[in-house]
Amino acid sequence: MNDVNPSNENQAENKSEMKQEETNEENPSQKISIQMKKISLKQTVKKKNFLTMSLINQANQMIKKMKKNLFQNKKHQMKKKLNLKKKKMNKINLNKMKTKKNHQNKMNKNQKHQMKKKIQKTMLLNLMNNVQMIRSLMKINDKKFLILFLKKKIMNSNSKKKKKQKMKKLLNQKIQLKNKKIIMIR
Repeated sequence: MNDVNPSNENQAENKSEMKQEETNEENPSQKISIQMKKISLKQTVKKKNFLTMSLINQANQMIKKMKKNLFQNKKHQMKKKLNLKKKKMNKINLNKMKTKKNHQNKMNKNQKHQMKKKIQKTMLLNLMNNVQMIRSLMKINDKKFLILFLKKKIMNSNSKKKKKQKMKKLLNQKIQLKNKKIIMIR
């Protein structure tokens, strides 16, 4: 059905050309109108081509914008993920630091408690020794000697108190230094 003889087509074209020539020879006004139609057809084709090109350009620009937006959205999402990871890491680090601080505070408290216990033990031992010495002196019944001995013990006890205070100060200084070092490390 679709197959058409080329000879038939040529004959039809020749007939149309013949008719146009006849009309052209008859009326010059018709000739001008035909030329105008041809020009208008060309212009409409050009306009259509221009419109299609502009539509294609607009479509391309829209695609580029969409791609840009997608890329920016991906970047934004990646930044968000990184920030969330950083926040999580900071929280973990803060928790670690808190646990370290708590552990160090416990250690310091334990050290202080142990030092207090040691001091108390030494005090008790000294007292026991003093009591034994006093008992032995009481057997001698020399009151002057006993008074002198007691005076010496009182003096010694005062010096021991001073020593204890010095020891406490030293301990506190050591603890403060350790805390400063920890802060400097951070």
